[in-house]
Amino acid sequence: YYALGYMTIGGFRYVYDYPLLVSDALHHSAAHPGALGCIFDASKKVTGKKWEDMWQEVSRSMFDLWKADAELRAPYIPYERVLPETSRYTDYSGNLVVGTDLYAVKQGHVDTPVLVRIDSSGVEHRVCSFAYRTSGLRYDADAGRIWWSESIPDERWSLKSGSAVRFIDGDGKTRTVRRDQLLYNPVSSGGNTAVVRYHTDGHSSLEILDGADGKTLTSIEAPDSLQLVEAEWLGDHIYMTAVSENGYGIYEADLDNNSIRQTLGPQPVMIKDLRTHGNELTFVSDRTGVNEFYHLNPANGELTQKTSIRHGGESFCYSPDGEYLYYTSPTMKGKLLFRTRTEDLFDKETDFSTYHRYAIAEELTR
Repeated sequence: YYALGYMTIGGFRYVYDYPLLVSDALHHSAAHPGALGCIFDASKKVTGKKWEDMWQEVSRSMFDLWKADAELRAPYIPYERVLPETSRYTDYSGNLVVGTDLYAVKQGHVDTPVLVRIDSSGVEHRVCSFAYRTSGLRYDADAGRIWWSESIPDERWSLKSGSAVRFIDGDGKTRTVRRDQLLYNPVSSGGNTAVVRYHTDGHSSLEILDGADGKTLTSIEAPDSLQLVEAEWLGDHIYMTAVSENGYGIYEADLDNNSIRQTLGPQPVMIKDLRTHGNELTFVSDRTGVNEFYHLNPANGELTQKTSIRHGGESFCYSPDGEYLYYTSPTMKGKLLFRTRTEDLFDKETDFSTYHRYAIAEELTR
């Protein structure tokens, strides 16, 4: 209902170029106490139409815009389901391939989050209960651990929260490494763990933790103009996503000079799920209007769009043999698991500075 309300009011303003519908309805209600149909009356005064007719016109306009946008992004890559369709609404997220198994966090409207393992035969196994607000799953092949961070709500103050950096190892036991500071999005390599830390004064930093005891080995402060989000190891290099006043970008940590330098300039689009594949960085971005999967070669700046999915996707990861790309995509039954052969991927060289313009937003903010 929340989204429907936004679509109705925003669509009304876009179609009829009239921004005061809600104001008129509230004034009408104040002048006529008990008038339950105040917004219907205000709408008819502007359009001369019944609410149902107005809604049909707004709906058709929205449909035409979405259809044109979808046709512009075509063609779409082929896909196949990983699991049969569920009987109840279900979301999968945080996909991670370990050996021949696929790990993901599963939850629904009436089901609390659980970490599940899907074996090579497509059978789903429950691993453990999981938290609601977590980072993505990250695998440390050297130690055989799956890492993540959790947001921990304060027991007394509703606006206060903490964090916990955790992992689950081969014996199936979950262990907490740190929970004394605001540390998020852990990723491990070579015995060390990189995390993003948020400080109480508002700035952020990259922290390198000892993999054995969790103590901080190195800290690089981000400038006030950047808010760090995620980190990723690429060999001995550490890359990060960050938000500035110009949008999301990708940056590299200079460990020798304790500084940060730009790799991919910021744009007013979203970047998330920073990972690596071979000698390239991978991430998800909504630069086309929906979430798609990208490869970035930091050596030469070449950016490649790998997917074209009608409703977008997230939590992308490759199978160990590189034959498939696994991901989730929204459906009427939730965000379900799909896969596409790598030979069928989009592979379109892309300029990150070109991005989708939202017709309604552009019109309403002109």
